Amino acid sequence: MSLDVIHTEIMLARPYLLPRERTDNGIRNGYSYWLKVPPSKELRVIRLSQDGDSYELVRSASERKALQQVRQRFSGSMNELLAIIDEQLELIRKYGR
Repeated sequence: MSLDVIHTEIMLARPYLLPRERTDNGIRNGYSYWLKVPPSKELRVIRLSQDGDSYELVRSASERKALQQVRQRFSGSMNELLAIIDEQLELIRKYGR
């Protein structure tokens, strides 16, 4: 699944997330997705980067809560990715960070 297809699927399923392109030497290689929280703050939910034929997924809310890196390879399953996004959103809502 291409990065553009994954991005489109995420935006269709979770339109309230704010996407930001990630680049490496001027070449787009991923996106980070942010949630706007009151009063005027934005928190990163996940970061998805393409690395050759695979993707690296960073669970940003989990990293903030655990104070350690929470990274994994993304298999391409949109159901799995949306479940991870929802899990990260729940952590943000619960802990406010």
